Formats: sequence, structure tokens, C-alpha cells
Amino acid sequence: MCKGTEICSKSISGDDSALIACNSSGYMRKDLFRQWFDHFLKWVRTKHNDPILFIIDNCAAHEMDADFYNKAKALNVEILALPPNPTHVLQAVRYGCFSVI
Repeated sequence: MCKGTEICSKSISGDDSALIACNSSGYMRKDLFRQWFDHFLKWVRTKHNDPILFIIDNCAAHEMDADFYNKAKALNVEILALPPNPTHVLQAVRYGCFSVI
């Protein structure tokens, strides 16, 4: 995600496996997330169709409706949606041990 409305042409390598998007605020939007997720699904597949775990936070732009889940399920992608504010649980060492330093 790039803040602004234009991208310097030198930053684009011509590799179609990369997705670059602009937004004047620099924050993710629902439409950009959907575009990115569709791009992710296109490139994530393996030869053996192994299951994939997609971990997602609870950002408001990460709208997960039936269409979102159906696309993921069709390509054997499992969705794990994190609850709000899980940092203290996921980074317990950082907040438990190193917070006193």
C-alpha cells in the first residue's frame, strides 16, 4: 500500500506476481483488500492443492462476507480470523519478559 495517488514507474518491476495499489490516505480500504485477496488466491496455489491457512486480523477493511469465504473454500484456503487486540497473547514474551527492561 502506497500513500498517494501515483506510483513512481521505477517502483514497478513488471512482475505480475506483485500487486501495488495507491490510496490517498495510505490505509487499506475494503475494495483494495478484495483486490489483494483475489490476487493472493491467484498466486498462492500449489501443484498439489495443499490446504493453506490464511490468518487475518480484525481491521475494518478486512470485510469477510459469504463471497469471501466461498472463494477461499473453493481453493482449499482456511481462514483464521484473529479476535480484537490479541497482541498481548501472541507476543507474550515481549509483553511479559521484556516489558520490564
